[in-house]
Amino acid sequence: MKRILASAILLVLIVSVTSCRKKDRTPDLPQKKVYLSKIITSEESYTTFEYDAQGRMARQSTYNFAGLYLSFLFHYNTQGQLSSYEQDYADPSNPGYKFVVSYNADGTINKMNQTAESGELLFSASYLHTTSGMSLIMKNGAGANTSKIEYSFIPGTKNTKELKYYTFNNTDESWQVVVRHTLAYDTKKAIYTFYPTGFLGPIGFDELHAITPHENNILSIKDEDLGSTSSFTYVYNEEGYPIKATYNRPGSDPETHTYEYIVK
Repeated sequence: MKRILASAILLVLIVSVTSCRKKDRTPDLPQKKVYLSKIITSEESYTTFEYDAQGRMARQSTYNFAGLYLSFLFHYNTQGQLSSYEQDYADPSNPGYKFVVSYNADGTINKMNQTAESGELLFSASYLHTTSGMSLIMKNGAGANTSKIEYSFIPGTKNTKELKYYTFNNTDESWQVVVRHTLAYDTKKAIYTFYPTGFLGPIGFDELHAITPHENNILSIKDEDLGSTSSFTYVYNEEGYPIKATYNRPGSDPETHTYEYIVK
C-alpha cells in the first residue's frame, strides 16, 4: 500500500514539474538583425537602402539636391545569389543599364555582363579565384581587354591586403600596372558586408575603395608608387558597425560619411 502511495505521489510530482516547465518556457523569438538603412555623403547627397522579406538588399536609391538621382534594383536566383541588377536614372535622358551575374559550380562568381536597355553588351568582368585572392578582368562590348584588378587577401579573411590595378596596352598587348595599394584594417564590421556579392556599384569614398573586397573597415591605403597613404577614422555603434567615417587623403580636405541602421 505504501509503495502504491509513494508511486502515486512521485507521478503527481513529475506531472507538476513538467507542467510548470511547459508554462515557464517562452517561445523562441525570431532573431533580429541589423541592416544598413542610409549613408549620408554630404549635406545634399545621401543613399537609402531597402530589403526584401529574406533580408537581402532589394534597392539602393541615391538622392541629391534635386531629389532622386539614381537607383539600383537587385534580383536573386533560387540559390539566393545575386542574379542581376538594374541601374536606373531618375532623369529619362540618362540611359539605364542591366548587369547579369553568372556563377561557377562551387558558387563563386564567374562573370558579370553590363548591357544597355536595348540588350547590347557594353562591358564584362570575368572573375578568376585563387586560394590567396582574386582577379577581375574587364573587357569592352567588343570583347577587348581594357583593365584588370588583382586582389591578394589576408590569410583567413576576405580582406584585401594588396591591390594592383592594370590597364591594357594595345600596342604590345600587355598589362601595365598603374596603381599598387597595400591596405590595413580594423577588427569591426564593414558596411560593405550588407551589399550582395557581385555588386560593383556600392557607395564608397572612391571606386577602388568601394569594389575592394573586405569584411572589416579599411584603416589605411598606401599608394606604393607615390609613397602616399590615405587613412580612415571611424566611430562605431554598439553592434560594431561604423556610424561615422572620415577619409583623410593627402592634398585633399577630409571627407566624412555617416551611416544609419535599422533593426528588424
